[in-house]
Amino acid sequence: MIRNEKDRDLLRQLPGLTVAMATPLDDSGDLDVDALCRLTDHLIAEGAASIFALGWMGEQPALTDLIRKDVMTEVVRRVDGRVPVIAGVSEQSLPRALAEAEHAHEAGVDIVLATAPYSYQLPLNVIIDYFTDFAAASPLPLILYNNSEAHIPLPPDAVQSISQVPGMIGIKDFSDFLQLQRLLAKVNRDEDFIVLAAEECILGPALFLGAKFSMLGGPGNMVPGWAVRMHQHANAGEWSDVARLHMKLVDFCDTLYSLADSPYSTVKSALATLGFGSGRCVPPIPSMDAAGDKRVREVLRRFEVI
Repeated sequence: MIRNEKDRDLLRQLPGLTVAMATPLDDSGDLDVDALCRLTDHLIAEGAASIFALGWMGEQPALTDLIRKDVMTEVVRRVDGRVPVIAGVSEQSLPRALAEAEHAHEAGVDIVLATAPYSYQLPLNVIIDYFTDFAAASPLPLILYNNSEAHIPLPPDAVQSISQVPGMIGIKDFSDFLQLQRLLAKVNRDEDFIVLAAEECILGPALFLGAKFSMLGGPGNMVPGWAVRMHQHANAGEWSDVARLHMKLVDFCDTLYSLADSPYSTVKSALATLGFGSGRCVPPIPSMDAAGDKRVREVLRRFEVI
C-alpha cells in the first residue's frame, strides 16, 4: 500500500516492461562499468519503463558487497532520472536487508525489491511480520519478490495481507500461471499495489488477463523490444500480434536455455555477443565455453537478434 503521492507517482511510471538487468563482468570477474552503462542506455532506448538492478538475473545473491554498491551507484548515475530505478536487496536477515536498502537510498535508487529470507524455513506469519517490519523501517518503498527459485511462492491470501502494509507497493511474481492469475484477480490495485508478471513463458497470457506490468530477466536483456511491443499490442487490443510475439519469445527462450545447465549462462553469453560484458558468470554458475558461445550465436542469428 502506498504511503504518499511520491509512491503513487512511481507506480504510474511502471506500466510496461521493467528489465531485470544482468550485471556485466569483465574477464577477471570485476564489474564492467562501461558495459553496464551501455546496457542501461540500450534498455531505455528499447522502451524499458524502469530498470531493476541486482535481481537473480543480475546475480545479486552471488556478487560481493562492493560490486552490489557499485552497481547501484553506476546504474542510478547512468539512468539520470530517465526512468525509475529498482534495486534488489534480498538478504537472509532483516538487519542485512535494511542495510542494503539504506545503501540503495544513498545511491539514489527509487524502489527496493526483496525476497523473503530463504536460508531458513519460515512460517507464513513470520514472513508477513518480516515484510511488515521491513517496510516500516525502509527508507524506500518495497516490492515483494515471489521467487520460486528461492522459496515456495507465497499464497495469494498471504500476499493480500502484505499488500495492506504501508510501504509495500507491489509483488514481482515468478511462479506459475495459476498463481499469477489469482494474484491479478485478488491483489492487483494499479495505483496502490501492483503485480508484475515475471515468468517470460506466460507473459502473453498474463497480458490477456489484464496485466499491465512485467519484469523480465533473460529476454528483457536480450530482446527487450519484443516484450515492449507485446505490451503495446495488448494496450491496443491487438491480440493476434500479442500471440505471435509470445510464441516467438517462448520459442527463443526454450531454444537458447536448452544450450546449458543454467539459463543464466546462456543469457550472459548472448549479452557478450551483443557487446555487453565478457559473458562471465559468478561461480558456481558456469560461464559458457567457446563452443557454447558459438551455439548461442547461432541461436541469435536464427531468431534475427543479430
